[in-house]
Amino acid sequence: MPAEIKRMTRNDSALLDAIENKHLAGDTVVVRLTRNGLELDFRAGGKSVWMSPPEETYLRPDAKSLVVASECAAYFGWNDGKLVGQVVVERYVFRLARVCDVRVAMSERRRGVGAQLMEAAERWAWQQGLAGVVVETQDNNPGACQFLVKCGYKFGGVDTLRMAALPDQIGKPGQLREASLSFYRFFT
Repeated sequence: MPAEIKRMTRNDSALLDAIENKHLAGDTVVVRLTRNGLELDFRAGGKSVWMSPPEETYLRPDAKSLVVASECAAYFGWNDGKLVGQVVVERYVFRLARVCDVRVAMSERRRGVGAQLMEAAERWAWQQGLAGVVVETQDNNPGACQFLVKCGYKFGGVDTLRMAALPDQIGKPGQLREASLSFYRFFT
């Protein structure tokens, strides 16, 4: 059953971030340079563990801005009156929107809620007259990479230094630090 997707309002803004943000880490994403550009492979790691990203990675508008500002928005996914997901999107650079956060309750994953939330973010970007959407994830989150590809996003780049200043990354050798991966979807 599809979720009902609604834009966040003042009345429900306190629910922002109520969904636990966890992903299964253990496998890694390997980036290969081919004649056709960058491609992704997935390498099995050791023991898989549930992880939450550090709060420092959430550089996004606050709840009040998401309700009143025209350059950003948040949408909630509801199923039978229960909050099951959220997406936060903002106007970004180069005529793009940026999805700052997308999360789905663990009990509702693989049921289409995430895709519906991404469609809401894309619709908002289209209505803003933007050319497309960019989403960033990390190389320790292959599930997010596979989800984005399934939603029609193309892998566009890797940044091996973006995460280097985070407390859990400082002091790690370069090859052991998390890398930031960017995915794009253009409307034309």
